[in-house]
Amino acid sequence: IQYAAVDAIANLSSEEATRAELSQHKAIDPLLSMLTAKSNVTVECACRTLLNLASDEKYIPDLLSSGIIQKIIPLTKSSDKDIKKNAVCTFRNLSSIDTVVDHIYDQEVISSLIEVLKNSTEIETTKPTLETLVNFSADDRIPCEITRVVEGVSTIINYLSSEHIECQGYAAVIICNIARNSDIVYTIGKRAIPALLKLTEKSNLFGQTQSAAALHYLAQQESNRLEICNCENFISLFGLLNNNDESARNASWTLEQLVVNAQCATLIVNTFGITKLVNHLDSSNNDVRNSVLFVIYKALRADLNLRTSIKEAGAIPHLQKIVDDNTSNVDKRSVSFASYMLQVINKQ
Repeated sequence: IQYAAVDAIANLSSEEATRAELSQHKAIDPLLSMLTAKSNVTVECACRTLLNLASDEKYIPDLLSSGIIQKIIPLTKSSDKDIKKNAVCTFRNLSSIDTVVDHIYDQEVISSLIEVLKNSTEIETTKPTLETLVNFSADDRIPCEITRVVEGVSTIINYLSSEHIECQGYAAVIICNIARNSDIVYTIGKRAIPALLKLTEKSNLFGQTQSAAALHYLAQQESNRLEICNCENFISLFGLLNNNDESARNASWTLEQLVVNAQCATLIVNTFGITKLVNHLDSSNNDVRNSVLFVIYKALRADLNLRTSIKEAGAIPHLQKIVDDNTSNVDKRSVSFASYMLQVINKQ
């Protein structure tokens, strides 16, 4: 009888009217108590109802005050696939509001979610788990928590090579959020670099954009710059410069970080070719144009003999256009670089 009742409620809870009735009649606590029932089917139905309640932000405060976090954590370890799926999906819904992080910071949630990723293969479970970590890791405290979990970072890196494109993108976001913190970026190591570069070519637009963003932050570490430039898939990053979206911007920012090391500027010129780089000096995307200009400038400073190749590639009109740009949003640094390059080239 109990199962029949809970099953009926679970099915009806997908409707807003039912969720309102459940809240009005203070059904959250009884539902939470059913999560420890001996019957898996009862637990699954109760968890599904709570999942549906958590899909509506206005019920989340009541769920949190009733202690849903502690009650859901054990279910992520359940051998029942449906229970585990509903548990992580509940966390995903709860993570949609920023204040939830305050409730999970001292809990076992992060380590439990990492364990789900390590031990599950079903996309119905791993995808919402990664989505939850994406939402949580937007808070500066959570990336640190991920690094403290045994094999936490390496588990996320593994998902960069997932057969599911959405999982690749979510993993890239989490890696990016870790890399943003200069105190813990070292925990990512170099193993993520080939996988991220591969995503800039093989993934969907979301994955490309997020992987390029992660590479941007990784490139801020001196020890990673040559590693990125020497990677087999490095040339795929250049392909993003042709896009007209955030992926082009992120790729541009990555290039700028890389050529802080002059040796990287030389490697980039050798990899992409000076003619292809010069062509991007006419890009309508200011981020692309400025980053490519910086690459060529740094390479020229490292080797003045490059001026002949730059001139033959037709750079002079592009450089002159940058110098003559009188618009209010002109990048003064780019004007300075272009002026220097014109002086060096015209001295031949």
